[in-house]
Amino acid sequence: MTKATWVTLAFLCVSVMANVMLAYLWIDRSLTLSYVSQSADSSADALQNLMRVLETEWRGLPESDVLQKLQKTLSQSPKADLYIKKDEGIIWFGNVPFYLEQGALKHIGGQ
Repeated sequence: MTKATWVTLAFLCVSVMANVMLAYLWIDRSLTLSYVSQSADSSADALQNLMRVLETEWRGLPESDVLQKLQKTLSQSPKADLYIKKDEGIIWFGNVPFYLEQGALKHIGGQ
């Protein structure tokens, strides 16, 4: 075999190995993204279920009781970025809205 044949064969082997590695990385990334997506969906479902439970228990509570419970939770929370903010008809607890109607809790979470 000539030197050019060996060089071509080596180049071909390196190219095939590079393509195999790229295919592996592509498949690995696709699987990882699938698992991350499923995990995010599962977390969102769990959060929705917890909001439903909380809403069922707290629906109809007066605004003062809701604020008192949220203040207690806030004081026990180690997270510094958690806050309570009152808007017209809404109490924000972090990013979660607590909707009020006629001074009592009506709904928790998205509209």
